[in-house]
Amino acid sequence: MSNNNPFLGSVEVVAAPPSNVAQPAFLGTVEAETVTKSLYASNYGVKADGQWVYDAVSTNNSATITSASANFTAADVGKVVFGVNPSTGAATGPPQGTILSVTNPNTIVVSVVATANLTGVWLCWGTDDTAACAAAWTAALAANQYLILPSGFILVQTCLFNSPTTPVNNKNYGLSSDGFSTLCPTPNFDFTTAPSSTSGLFFQLDAGASSRTVPNYSSISNIGVYGGGQSLAAHSSLTNSVFNLAQCNANNLWVWFWGLSAQSMSAFTLNGPVVGYNLIAYECFGTGFNVTGLQEVILYSAYAGSQNHAVSIASGATLSSFGSQWGQQLTGASINIAGTFNSYGDQFLPGTSNGYCFFLSGSVARLHLHGAEITSTTTPWGIASQAGCAAFVSNTIWNLSAAGAQIVDVNTTGLIYVDDGTNTYLAGTPPGIAAANITPSTGWGTSGAAGNGVSAVAGDIRRFSFTITAAGTPSANPTVAIAFPWTHNRVPFFIVQQVGGTGAIEPVTISTAATTTGMTLTWNGTPAAGATYIITCLSQ
Repeated sequence: MSNNNPFLGSVEVVAAPPSNVAQPAFLGTVEAETVTKSLYASNYGVKADGQWVYDAVSTNNSATITSASANFTAADVGKVVFGVNPSTGAATGPPQGTILSVTNPNTIVVSVVATANLTGVWLCWGTDDTAACAAAWTAALAANQYLILPSGFILVQTCLFNSPTTPVNNKNYGLSSDGFSTLCPTPNFDFTTAPSSTSGLFFQLDAGASSRTVPNYSSISNIGVYGGGQSLAAHSSLTNSVFNLAQCNANNLWVWFWGLSAQSMSAFTLNGPVVGYNLIAYECFGTGFNVTGLQEVILYSAYAGSQNHAVSIASGATLSSFGSQWGQQLTGASINIAGTFNSYGDQFLPGTSNGYCFFLSGSVARLHLHGAEITSTTTPWGIASQAGCAAFVSNTIWNLSAAGAQIVDVNTTGLIYVDDGTNTYLAGTPPGIAAANITPSTGWGTSGAAGNGVSAVAGDIRRFSFTITAAGTPSANPTVAIAFPWTHNRVPFFIVQQVGGTGAIEPVTISTAATTTGMTLTWNGTPAAGATYIITCLSQ
């Protein structure tokens, strides 16, 4: 006997062994186990019959709406309808109402008048499935069954699928689709129906440590939330996320074209442990992924675009991302890191003109980039940090083509930055020593100020070269102090030598041993005024 559960595949019923067969003592008594079927929301009246067209026309103060691509029928009378102006995100063509009559397949009369003359309106209409979804979810929880939503657009007006806060009978819960189900919040969506000011609008089952004392684990898959370009400017003070996932396996979730207008909002809050596949935050403002908790969050092929922040990682939290794409186009940092971010084969497309790709905050933030590609024509800085943070970068391509772009913010202090020599710098000033980091002594006949007489500085943090031009009245055995632009994670070992210039070739020694922040070199001879001396430094 088998049961076809879409989460589990074909699952065989496990029968109890015959009573006359002795069982090993460590097994105890084996009871017959049954696997119940999932509960289908369509049996509770969920229609999922929403439709969208993108060519509607509205006339100010008129209740008549037209669309060349629509196919309105008499069955649409009484359904919810609204039209979004894609330029502003406002539902003005028409505001939310109902369909009163169908004139022909391309024309309807609605219960409210449009408030603007518009073409290209994003028009949505369909059954209000809010009550039916709530009833189906309540039944699924009572029966300890997964809830399967029907494919299609599901118009809703309240928060759903976000209770209870503790598991019932230590069972797991889940939400999925028989294909792909898209929740469409209407303009009159009631945000006050969220369980709390920080809970998920559409999915939250774990309330924290108290419910983690039992082996509950939830799963959610093949669900989208689509707002049709609606702006949420009137709800900018909200701090909710669309999905709030904890102790969860998540697959193929989308949040798209719903204007999360405040930075405090997020498409996804992920409170580990969470494993996610193809989680998408597309064209919605705010934070794409807010990672919290002390247990790891793992994402495969995730995407965030057009947020103020693509990712924000709280202190103590860890995000490991594989083959994801992260982008942001508004302001601030694309990736805010107060915890740990492990990136493997990710692509970063920061779009801000006054911020960072990565900002490390606090004293314990860690960034590990391996096989990444960072591309931007506008972002002026790759990495910025507070003191004590660390970035470890390998096999990564940097391509920051904005004028004067720096791979590492030149104002950063106390950052541990490790480049293992496998990175490629296509555009943007690579991390290295600048003239301001090199201070010749007055033995070179100069004033001893940083950068005075220094030129042709080249290379990176591991190997670099520079030229000193002697002037005035040099003296014997002049020195040059080198201050590293950031703190090494451990004391480096350098080999230094003079490799050229117009002056005599003499030995260069390290007179003050290198520390994590700098070293001092001695050129063993007396330089000649007007001569140049090229020195190289290679770390081991």
